[in-house]
Amino acid sequence: METAPPTPPPPPTPQTSVPVQLQGPAQDLPSYKEYRTARSKPIWRFLLISNLALGAFLFAQAGKKGTHARHVHHHHPVPHGTERPKAAEEESSSHEAMGDAILQETEISPLVVQPPVVRPPVPAEEQRELFQWILDEKRKVKPENRVDKERIDEEKALLKKFIRSETLPYL
Repeated sequence: METAPPTPPPPPTPQTSVPVQLQGPAQDLPSYKEYRTARSKPIWRFLLISNLALGAFLFAQAGKKGTHARHVHHHHPVPHGTERPKAAEEESSSHEAMGDAILQETEISPLVVQPPVVRPPVPAEEQRELFQWILDEKRKVKPENRVDKERIDEEKALLKKFIRSETLPYL
């Protein structure tokens, strides 16, 4: 009564192999593409934030660009017969080179000051009319509190004094 052990099934041939279905924790793993995307997200965030910070820094420095020319050191000439120490010569030449570079970088246009326009004096009658108009406008103003009323009254008194005077102040 001996029974022969069952014969094992034949190994699968490469042409007839069936894909193996994973079960358990191995099935929950993300694909390689999802893994790469999830891993590179913090890197992209860091690059974006650092790029924005660099852009903000450069934008802030652009407003300060014109201030460099103000900090150029001007050295006074040494009187004839005295000598400068070597260290001072090297330092001054480096400052002059830096100053030349800054001045070449930003050309400063000379400030053109126009003389003030001299207008003919306003005739006395026109001044009186102007003071009268200002007085009329002051009378229309409604003061909000006692301090404003006192101030307006003082201004009106001064205007009345100018209108009644024989000579007027120069405008």
